[in-house]
Amino acid sequence: MNDVLDQGAPTNQPNLLTDLGISYLKQSYPWIRFIGVLGIISGVFYMIIAFFAGSIMSMAGSEFGGAMVGAGVFAGLLYFAVGVFVTYISYLLYGYGTKLKVGIRINNPGQFERALKDQKNYFLITGILVLIAFCFMGIAIVFGVIAGIAGATM
Repeated sequence: MNDVLDQGAPTNQPNLLTDLGISYLKQSYPWIRFIGVLGIISGVFYMIIAFFAGSIMSMAGSEFGGAMVGAGVFAGLLYFAVGVFVTYISYLLYGYGTKLKVGIRINNPGQFERALKDQKNYFLITGILVLIAFCFMGIAIVFGVIAGIAGATM
C-alpha cells in the first residue's frame, strides 16, 4: 500500500529539529500555503489574459492587414506558457506548505521529506527561470549598447 501516512513512520531516532525550529516552521507554513494559493490564482489569471490578449490582438491585426494576427497568437501563447509555469511552481509551493504542516502535525519524517522535495523542486525551477531571465537581460543590454553605438555613429 502506498499510503502517504504509512511511509516514513516515526522512529526512535533523535529529532533533527529543536522545538524552536519546529515552532518557526509552524509559523511559516500558513504563509507558504497562502503565497502558493496567490500564485495559483495569478497563473490562472495569466492563462485567462492569454486568451483575451490573443483574441484582441488577432482582431486588431485583421483590421491592419493581418500583420498583427501572428503577434496576437504569439502573445497569447506566451502569456499561456507563463501562466502554466506560474501555476506549476505555485502548486509546488502550496504542496510544500501542506506536506510540511502534515509532517509536523503528525511527526512523520516521510511526509517532512516529501515537503522538502517539493521545496527543492520549487527552488530549482525558480532558480533556472531567474538564470534564464538574467541571460535575456544580458542579451538585451548587449543589443542596446550595440544599437546605441550604431545610432551614435550615424
